Amino acid sequence: FSFGEKGTKEGQMLCPWGLHVTDHMIIVSDFKNNNVQFFTKQGEFVRQIRDSENDVSLSNPAGLTGDREGNVIVCDRSSHCVQIFDGEGRFVSRFGTRGSHLGNMKYPTGVVLDSSGNIIVCDAFNHRIQIF
Repeated sequence: FSFGEKGTKEGQMLCPWGLHVTDHMIIVSDFKNNNVQFFTKQGEFVRQIRDSENDVSLSNPAGLTGDREGNVIVCDRSSHCVQIFDGEGRFVSRFGTRGSHLGNMKYPTGVVLDSSGNIIVCDAFNHRIQIF
């Protein structure tokens, strides 16, 4: 089966980019809609994290993953940072700013966690991988 359709409303997508799957949810970043959407495993829309909602600023979210606590970790590509939200979509923290020094990023695109919980980021335009 498949779910989603082209559009800008809840449950619709323009450029789905990243996926993270939990025991109960499929979480999708949408690069062009500037949001992260949560769906049941049956494809039913549950909620979203979106730009201009609850003081959240997402600008072309790309890769995403989750941690052991149920947080969602998102590469906010055009904001040159990584943002962390809890499982309900509430903002927790962010790190990184535009630049080329250690800890800075230029268009982060992918993120994973290692077995120790370190956040590993593909720092695309700096041509490197950073470990936090």
